[in-house]
Amino acid sequence: VHLPEEPLLKFKLLSKQKYLKESTLHVAIYDEKGDKTIHHFNNHQFNFRKEYTLNLNKFSNKTVKLVFSNSIHNNPNFVVSFIDHTIFCPTKKKLPGILQIRGEEISKQRIIVQQNNKKRPHVFIYLIDTLRADHLSCYGYFRKTSPFIDHFSKKSTLFKNCFATASWTKPSIGSILTGLYPGKHQAEDREDKLSTEVDMLSEVLKSYGYTTIYLTPNINASRDVNFDQGNDIYTFSKAGNNSKYFYHSSKIINSEFFEIIKNSPHLTDKPLCVFLHTIDPHDPYTPKAPFLKFKKFDKEREKLGISDYIQLKKKEKGLDQEDISYIKSLYDCEILHNDHYFGKFIDFLKENHL
Repeated sequence: VHLPEEPLLKFKLLSKQKYLKESTLHVAIYDEKGDKTIHHFNNHQFNFRKEYTLNLNKFSNKTVKLVFSNSIHNNPNFVVSFIDHTIFCPTKKKLPGILQIRGEEISKQRIIVQQNNKKRPHVFIYLIDTLRADHLSCYGYFRKTSPFIDHFSKKSTLFKNCFATASWTKPSIGSILTGLYPGKHQAEDREDKLSTEVDMLSEVLKSYGYTTIYLTPNINASRDVNFDQGNDIYTFSKAGNNSKYFYHSSKIINSEFFEIIKNSPHLTDKPLCVFLHTIDPHDPYTPKAPFLKFKKFDKEREKLGISDYIQLKKKEKGLDQEDISYIKSLYDCEILHNDHYFGKFIDFLKENHL
């Protein structure tokens, strides 16, 4: 983050665990020359209702790296979240902190967009659930699992340092669509729902005159958990209503979106914000022809695409390297399937001047 003149770092701590005894946290600030300042917080200072302020004057007008870390001596179950981390300068002008971008430029862009309807771009989020970056050939994977994504990436921005906010669907997609950590948008656990108090991307863009469309086959990102906020058209895909098609959803999601546009061509008179959620690479791994390029016939391992069977074999006999390779080959076939329909989606956008 690039710091302003006489910067202050403010943040709060949050923990659901109570392993405070003999625990220490560190905040380290490094500049480009390697100079650093480390602030320690031991268990006597922990207060989860307090806002901490650190003076970073030493690093005024410098680009620095901020690192929040647990001490290696802490209880391994002690987990702390840093929330509301923000950088201030003496004028109290709020900067976006750790995720800093140029706030002034964003404001100017909003004004330009508001004044000129014709220049508003369409916004499409095409989400492939449970897709590993290291199994895409554009990220160096040895198999050609993603020819259409690869082709798209060559004409686009390919992010090489991108991290999920959580390890599963609901909190991760909640963060994508709100720009908030799970602790703020509140869709963290199985029974949680997204807070209706937060602003979703669809709601923000709708206020700027966008038509908003949302398609998902996954109950964890559906209306049931408040993910439909701000959408003019919401579809819980028929892929989600039929377990047979749930894990081969890309073809169905595409067709449902194409149908919406073809049946209501007036929708494109306004800029579009469209979220499409596909889930082919999710288990069970049951690829279908003609996307079996990486699968080798092996009758003994045929059931290894089903997670319950994987866990059973793991418990009884363990999984050998051939088992793991076979499972990966099934997963890669599922990626190939989803990638094919991503290509069809891009073709549709081009054909319809979107």
